[in-house]
Order: sequence, then C-alpha cells, then structure tokens
Amino acid sequence: MEYLAKNKIVHRDLATRNVLMKHHQHVEVADFGLSSLLEGNIRSPQKLPFRWVPMECLQDLSASLYCEATDVWSFGVTCWEILTFAKLPYENLHFTPKAVLQTLYKYLSDGNRLEKPGNCGLEFYQLLIMCWSQHPASRPKFVMLREMLENYKTNPFGYINDIRHNPTLLETPTESEEAQVKLISEMLGKDDYLYEDYLTISYKNEQEFLNNLGSYYFENKGLKRSNSDSKVCMDTNEYLLKKKKIEANFRNLKRSNSYLEVVASYQNEVVAYK
Repeated sequence: MEYLAKNKIVHRDLATRNVLMKHHQHVEVADFGLSSLLEGNIRSPQKLPFRWVPMECLQDLSASLYCEATDVWSFGVTCWEILTFAKLPYENLHFTPKAVLQTLYKYLSDGNRLEKPGNCGLEFYQLLIMCWSQHPASRPKFVMLREMLENYKTNPFGYINDIRHNPTLLETPTESEEAQVKLISEMLGKDDYLYEDYLTISYKNEQEFLNNLGSYYFENKGLKRSNSDSKVCMDTNEYLLKKKKIEANFRNLKRSNSYLEVVASYQNEVVAYK
C-alpha cells in the first residue's frame, strides 16, 4: 500500500477478501477493479464497499475525496478483520435498506468505532484508532504505518496476544464440504457493496443526508459504545510524542481501549469515559 500511495494510486477496496497469502511473509493486495489514479479526473467507483470506506465517503460520494487517507481507514478495518478471523465489520448494526449509508455514518460520527478484538494488544489498537480518525489529515501515512509495524517483528506478542492456548480457533473444520462452501460464500459477502443505482442519490447537506435515518442501534442496547475518536486520538504526531513518555509503564497499566485513559493513568489522574 505504501508503493501504491507513492505512485498516486488509490485502491478503494482494501479488505481481507482482496488480500492473497502467497506464502509465509508474502502477502499480495489484489482486485484493482475500483482503483484509480489520483492525477487528472478521478473516476467514480461503480460500487461502494460501505463497511470499509471512511465516514467522509459515506456522506459525500464525490470521487475527489478518495486519497491515501481513505485507503488507510480501509487498512485499519482489514487489520481488524484479520484479528477477528474474518468477522463482518459492524455486524451488530441494523441496516435499513433505504438508510444504509446514513446508519453507518451516524454510528461513526457519534464517536463509535470497531471494538478492540480480544487478541489485540493495547498498542496495536491505538494504531487502528489512528487509522479511523475522523479527520483524514490526522491519519498516519502508509510509510509511517510500515515503520511502526516493523516493531512487530521484534516483539509480536506486544501487539497481538498469544492465542495458541485456545486451539478451538485453529481446529480443522469438521463441517461438510457444502457447509464450508456456504461459509466461504458468506465471508465473501453479498452485501459488502452498494451499487450504482443506490450511489446516484445526492444530498445537499448533512442534515438532509440524515433525515430519513431511523434507529441505528440493534435492539437499542445491543451495542456497546466505543470511545469517541476525537477523545481517543487527536493527532498521530501527538500520539507518538506522548507514547514515548508512557512506553515504559505500559505493562503496569490496566488494559483499556482509550488512549487518554492510559495518559491519565500515567499522570495519576482519574478520567472515566462511558
């Protein structure tokens, strides 16, 4: 993805379904059907992988919004998929047919994000939160992501918790071949995209965009609010500077999804977020 960004190419469909594992430590990004050059006229996508695109692209379908920062958001969702063994992003959200984009946009604009997977270390989750910053300019570049992930090689379990004690996640499947094919079909996702007939709808402003939105919570209390993006990580550079101050104390801190709670603990302050 760093190579694509350097060559002014935006992928626009980065997800686990489009990542191929060729062999150990050799992963390839595939399916460039929605990609576009960032020079000249950027062509509009023919379909929208709405669960993977950033919130700004949910409200405004303009092709000019796509850039490296939008791919970085998708990269974060892709990492989340890998950590959860290909769970469907936002699987507990109830999407009404006529308000799919509004539902997800409202959920994200309220400060919610994908929850931290159980096997995801605190530090790695902070990296994902940075990828999902509300403001594109605050998201890290792919070159910075690569540099940060280089540390993974020297201390992998500092980022990902060891799951080898839980063999159920790695057992050979016992289902029939037909059941496995069905499972793969579901994982590929028939509802991962919205198509042209839906994407031709335009709105004058955010209020008009949200007017026909009903309740976007599944069974109202079925979803746990995650920390507000504006409170968790304001700016990538600020995060990196503060991280240096608290890095040595990470092991002594209580596990938390909130970066500010970590900082508050370091400063012996008590800060509670709901």
